[in-house]
Amino acid sequence: MNTVVKIRIMLLFLLLNSFLYGQQVERIEVKDIDKSFNSQKVFTVSSDYFQNSDDGHGGSRIISSSGHHYDLSSGEKIVETIGGKILTTTPSQQSTAVRMYSLNREISNAAEIELLHKESFKILENGWVIVSDEYALFGRSVKIYSNNLVHQKILKPFGEYGFEHAEYSGNSKRIILLSSNSEKVTMITVLDLDMNVIRECKMSFNYVPSLIKSFQEGFIVYGQSNLSYINNDGDLIWSKKILLPRKDIAVSHGILSVITGDELVCLNPLSGEINWVKPIKSFYPQEKINAENLYPRPIQLKTTKGGNPTIVVVMGIAKKGTLLPRHTKYNSQIFAFNDKGHSVFSKELAPTLARIQLKVGLDGFVLIDDEKIERYEIR
Repeated sequence: MNTVVKIRIMLLFLLLNSFLYGQQVERIEVKDIDKSFNSQKVFTVSSDYFQNSDDGHGGSRIISSSGHHYDLSSGEKIVETIGGKILTTTPSQQSTAVRMYSLNREISNAAEIELLHKESFKILENGWVIVSDEYALFGRSVKIYSNNLVHQKILKPFGEYGFEHAEYSGNSKRIILLSSNSEKVTMITVLDLDMNVIRECKMSFNYVPSLIKSFQEGFIVYGQSNLSYINNDGDLIWSKKILLPRKDIAVSHGILSVITGDELVCLNPLSGEINWVKPIKSFYPQEKINAENLYPRPIQLKTTKGGNPTIVVVMGIAKKGTLLPRHTKYNSQIFAFNDKGHSVFSKELAPTLARIQLKVGLDGFVLIDDEKIERYEIR
């Protein structure tokens, strides 16, 4: 079968899917990344994009697609980019400087805080920063800073395990913290954006949670092969045993998606009932898997946030039993499914040295690789 025939069959398949299942994924914009710079990282802000590149003298700079640039100080490294914010660290002998830059068309001057070496921090999706007095939030207290690094509040954890997890819920504009004691009792602390504690509830999970995902109707909690749902009143509605090796969990608008070792599973988050299960290997033609001895592995799992939710999975694929050399390009493919489990989009991506970045929005998603930025809309 020649290439033209294959393309026609694929287009016919996508049109048929759109007719049957009422969804269509369309690429609406492509931006080529400026390759005259040695980019270490590319990230998007609104319709613009920025590159983190070498300055040619051992330093680093941020360059916008419109040509503006900002030189970082010696030893300063970008550690996180969320929305229109960039967080950098600059270590010294006694402490670490954490700076936050705001991006629009240009790069603003940075706000800054100093951390001791034993202190760790995490940036939430709304730009708030949580600083622990120990490593990885397992401290005796946390300090919370607003998105311009203004100090807001100090909190003590419940029990001796410290804070295991923190998350910002965009739906309800809340910050959620988890802390547990040695009896495996967990305190869920909920704060509003004025840093007021609006709810505290104690839960006995019989395990120590390590991850929490918030959505409009409550929280999905995971730890030690247990998945649970807690409503907004703090009631435990359901809990079930399920092993998630990579902790791949996405929840939005009545869809809870998880990836087990070899399956994509879609559940009803309110009841815990399984809606459908799709083996990872079924994403690919079986003859391709068998003939080339390939092993597909999930890289990213996300769910679009609009009223027409779509599950988006980026998969990598490699031969079984092989180790990838340092500068090997990754072979990836993206798949999208509607809430019924029907495929609405599939695309093999060009091999890249960097891992594909996937960002989801209300009714679409963005893919970033070495060469370009692609925007897709779900209709």
